[in-house]
Amino acid sequence: MVVAIRGCKNDSDKWVSVINPERLEDSKVCGPKREDRLHLWISQQGDRRPTIQTKKGVMWIQDDDYRVVGEWDWKGPKLELARVHGSQTDFRLDISADGEITLTKL
Repeated sequence: MVVAIRGCKNDSDKWVSVINPERLEDSKVCGPKREDRLHLWISQQGDRRPTIQTKKGVMWIQDDDYRVVGEWDWKGPKLELARVHGSQTDFRLDISADGEITLTKL
């Protein structure tokens, strides 16, 4: 299964950083109160998960059995951000005013 994040909509008043340890050139800093381009593949690699830092904290995300899950500050519990149906699914990363993270299917 292939899951891609294509874009970041940041509704907060703080900068958001997205770090992709598998491919550092895909990392991005998204400005406050705007939409930015972002290209990020989500995989099942447990030790090389992308991380997103918002004003709420740091969340890592990964593909987990047809779901995209995340965990704040590596403390649990895992949160389901999206269910994935089909072989390829694209999402936009949405950051709320208070720093919460959601995914919107494109």
